[in-house]
Amino acid sequence: MSSEPNPAVATQTVSESPSPQDALQRVAGAMMVAATAVQQGAADAQTKARQLAPRIGRAFSKTVYATCYYTSYGVVFPTLLIVSLLPSENAIGYGLGDGARAARDAVAELQAQRQARREAARKQAAAASEASSGVVAMAPA
Repeated sequence: MSSEPNPAVATQTVSESPSPQDALQRVAGAMMVAATAVQQGAADAQTKARQLAPRIGRAFSKTVYATCYYTSYGVVFPTLLIVSLLPSENAIGYGLGDGARAARDAVAELQAQRQARREAARKQAAAASEASSGVVAMAPA
């Protein structure tokens, strides 16, 4: 072995430690990259949420529709099937017919009452809004 330095072996030079200002700049740069990534992630999440919201609404609507459809079908079909099997020209037929008409009339009356309450509430809200705005209605002479 020779005591001469081998030129194939690379020599390392010891670099000076970075200044505190360089270290702070690197940390600030890393924080800026992280903040940008968080903002981009939030924007992406918001975009995805906007895209998914209508789909979720449609899925919910379809579920509610299907539930109501099959519930009403499950109630009305067997009822009509049984009614169709019964003779209509006797006490059972007359009773079912009269009961159905009475139920239809009761529902119509309930709807009329609900509509009347809505109209009264609208009139009351309009009167309250006029009173709060300071408009004085003049009565005809």
